[in-house]
Amino acid sequence: MCIRCLRWFLAICCAGAAGVAWCGEGWCGENCPLTIEIESSLVFDDNLLRLPAGTDTVARLGKASAADQRLSNELQLAFTSQLGMQKLEIHAKVGDHRFRSFEFLNYTSSDAGIALRWSVTPDFHGTLALDRTVSLNSFSDYVGLEHRNERIERTRRVDAVYELGGPWQLLAGASRKDQTNQQNLVAGGDHTLDSLYAGVGYRWASGTVVSWRHQDVEAEYVVSTQSDFDQERDELRLQWALPDQLRVDVSMGLVNQTHPARPTGDFDEVDHAASLLWQLGGKSSVLLGHSRSFSGYVTTYSSFAQTDTFYVAPTWQVGPKTTLQLRRDRSRVQYLGDAAIPIALPRQDDKRDTSVVLRWQRDPRLGVSVTLQNSRRGANWPGLDYASTMYSVSAQYQF
Repeated sequence: MCIRCLRWFLAICCAGAAGVAWCGEGWCGENCPLTIEIESSLVFDDNLLRLPAGTDTVARLGKASAADQRLSNELQLAFTSQLGMQKLEIHAKVGDHRFRSFEFLNYTSSDAGIALRWSVTPDFHGTLALDRTVSLNSFSDYVGLEHRNERIERTRRVDAVYELGGPWQLLAGASRKDQTNQQNLVAGGDHTLDSLYAGVGYRWASGTVVSWRHQDVEAEYVVSTQSDFDQERDELRLQWALPDQLRVDVSMGLVNQTHPARPTGDFDEVDHAASLLWQLGGKSSVLLGHSRSFSGYVTTYSSFAQTDTFYVAPTWQVGPKTTLQLRRDRSRVQYLGDAAIPIALPRQDDKRDTSVVLRWQRDPRLGVSVTLQNSRRGANWPGLDYASTMYSVSAQYQF
């Protein structure tokens, strides 16, 4: 383990512990509108670059292994202000991320967001929000092994709800999402998504909600205009509150997607999702579900991808301040649609992700978590499979 990384991690933990003793109930009172949070995490990944088993790492990377460890130190400021029926929320976070072996991946992240929870009247309200995030693209989607590939996402959205009286609601909204990457991706890449939606909802006194929503999406890609698409989606959703702390969430959507520059890639499909959350008391619960989704994936061998996912995530409260969470995801991705070059065997990936998270929350301000995660991808095409095991420990302190 990198001694310098360990020293930084221990220094952050000690600073948080000292802050507990020094700050007491908080540096500006219990109802302070400004909160400051520091977090430090140390992650070890035995296959950071997601290479297939048997890869000669010396020949390909000039290193004996694809394993690496990352130290991340982050500082976040959050401000909340309530003025009458209006609520303003602002947050900003900066992070320094350092890798021990693959130093070219070192980067600094700067995330920020602002949200106005507005109300014209008690019956007419909504949200106006702006967000910006910076992250690294995963090497499961990016094949360049010598260059850092940062992703910047910017989102602007407005949502509105009009209470018609009684249980009925009118819903509407619009958003724009921009994504830019330092390096090209296998499919897609830099793009802008513009979205509009409108719908209606009905809420029962028990908390059950049924809603219908129509959404129009227009996507424009910078690198490949063949990826551009127009999409219409109609969704019916039921959020069902049952006795005994049970909650069911079911949705089904009719998706029609057209590609102006590649009409043979057009498709009409039905997506769906279903989940069951059972609260067992305290912080213990069981979540399980299934989903089928579709996304554009324009390459020489496909025009879209279908992803089927099953998951289960039990959580146990093993002590007054300690919780243990397990999660198992299993998904299959099929690359479908028009192929520019005829292929005998369409690509198919099978993914399995398993994680164990142990969290200790001393109080609302100080928390420590330890995570073990295993990710595997099997593919029917050579060179796309990988296995990765990650260990991480993180500490957060808020004051």
